Amino acid sequence: MATVHSRSAKVFETLGDRRRAAAMYGAASRPPGTYARIVALDLVAQAEMQAAEGSIEQACATWGKAIDHMHGVQSRRTRKAVGSMRRDLSRFRTRGLRCAAELDERAREFLSSSRWHSRDTGNRLSRAISGSPRTSCPTAWFALQLLASAA
Repeated sequence: MATVHSRSAKVFETLGDRRRAAAMYGAASRPPGTYARIVALDLVAQAEMQAAEGSIEQACATWGKAIDHMHGVQSRRTRKAVGSMRRDLSRFRTRGLRCAAELDERAREFLSSSRWHSRDTGNRLSRAISGSPRTSCPTAWFALQLLASAA
């Protein structure tokens, strides 16, 4: 059912009905601990609709929930969504809106830790592929084992 709500939200968004789009994104809940990236991106979309409707405090709360769901998620789409959120918040941050400033700080921290983790994972994968025994990336090791067994 969550997928239906999410898709319905996208239709309402395309039709320009932001209020219904936000409601559908909000209804697109999934079981706790599952589909973290999808849940986070649906929350981001819901917050964008709320902000477009002028409900910036509500949008900040929803964006905050989205960042909570992004913990541990490594995805270009989530990093892109957080970057977009920071751009959307900039005009409210410069006006001194406290929730926007606090959320922007959380987003900045998320992006800086996310970039570090992505580079670190890439470095570990490079070492694994080059045959270095120092790899600590089980996923890369497993992928290499699969490739070796297929050869």
